[in-house]
Amino acid sequence: MDASMKNPDINSIEPFDPMLGIKGVLSAKQMAADQLALNDPAISPIYGKFNDFPETILFAGEYDITYPDQIRLEQILKDEKINHRLILGEKMPHIWPLLPVMYESQMALNEIIGILRD
Repeated sequence: MDASMKNPDINSIEPFDPMLGIKGVLSAKQMAADQLALNDPAISPIYGKFNDFPETILFAGEYDITYPDQIRLEQILKDEKINHRLILGEKMPHIWPLLPVMYESQMALNEIIGILRD
């Protein structure tokens, strides 16, 4: 959501994130950004406009360093009155719905499939 990784709440989650670290994410984002600033909406969607945004479903893991920015996004969606839903994975890491070895992941993936079918 925010490639600059400036959200101070990320620091308290980083020790619990088994997949991502601030330095690694910043390095990857800087390479992807090329000449763009890290706060450009093309790289950091949280700085974009969300008016008239479609219905949105967020799967957020508490042990994902992107979690604080997902919570910021949820507030933006609330402020913009965008129909949305937050599905919280307690103590779950980055991309937890796509990790087939975890029970919680299987449940989340089934939920995604159900959403797509509806």
